[in-house]
Amino acid sequence: MTATAAITDAPDPAWCAALRAELAAAPRGRHDPRREPEDEEGARTTVRASCRGHIVLVEDDTELREVLASVLRTYGYDVTEYGGGQDAIKAMSDDYTKASASGQNRLLPDCIVFDLMMPAGDGAWLWGMLGVSERFRSVPRLAMSNDDRLDEFVRWATQRPELGKVPGTLAKPFDGRAFVERVEIQIAEGRGAE
Repeated sequence: MTATAAITDAPDPAWCAALRAELAAAPRGRHDPRREPEDEEGARTTVRASCRGHIVLVEDDTELREVLASVLRTYGYDVTEYGGGQDAIKAMSDDYTKASASGQNRLLPDCIVFDLMMPAGDGAWLWGMLGVSERFRSVPRLAMSNDDRLDEFVRWATQRPELGKVPGTLAKPFDGRAFVERVEIQIAEGRGAE
């Protein structure tokens, strides 16, 4: 597997439409920040959208990135979106460097979700850059792509243990609930390793 890629794996528009339809029809469950849960006395309480954690989402296809971010937000996650690996690394590094310099205690994201095939800093490059970063190496990661690319990536990443744990994978296309469940598994596994 090469460290960079010149092509992208653009999603099928029908898949994005199906994800949007699933999102629109999603029941207002316990993970949905739009639902106002009741406290012990039956009074309505407010749930902050960020109550479940912070996800960094790196996907070059704008429509898919927006849909996936909406799915995550529906389930109560804060989401920071980037269109490529290079943008994500630069912005995350700058953000945490500035926070450190000003004495702020900036928390790391709970999970970094990334597409493997992107034109500006593909997923393999991003995974490697995160792996050599002392700051981001321990953050759970989830790679998305089609089955063939995921299998190739896992073989490639397995040969590079110095870059950290091989990330979780999710084959495209997937439904919104499967996506959220996989993110939750990555977060739980990351917390278990602490």
